[in-house]
Amino acid sequence: TSAAVLVDESRTPRILTTRTLDRRAVGCVAPHFPRLGNQVRVEGYVRIGILVDETGRVTCAHLIGGHPLFVGSAIDAARQWTFRAARQNGRAVSFYGILSFHFSTSYSGKGDPCLSAQ
Repeated sequence: TSAAVLVDESRTPRILTTRTLDRRAVGCVAPHFPRLGNQVRVEGYVRIGILVDETGRVTCAHLIGGHPLFVGSAIDAARQWTFRAARQNGRAVSFYGILSFHFSTSYSGKGDPCLSAQ
């Protein structure tokens, strides 16, 4: 039997946005800025699709799109995020989401890593 997934009224799986995921996050890891990106002052975004299981752990992370230099770091970071479990009809369910990471040479790395994924 497969795990239940969070769905909308039409029974279509819901995909949670980065903003919603930020609010559900209990553990966040900021992606590492690659040294080459700093040397050549490259900036960009990476969008990662994730599947979160009933316990709030990321079980799958894959590239949706973004700058190739930052993909590996973004996927590694996304896999380490943890979330409050989602519930539907009284039971814990898995859910899909999209994390969007902004890689900037001006980001200091200080502060809440959840807020760095805007």
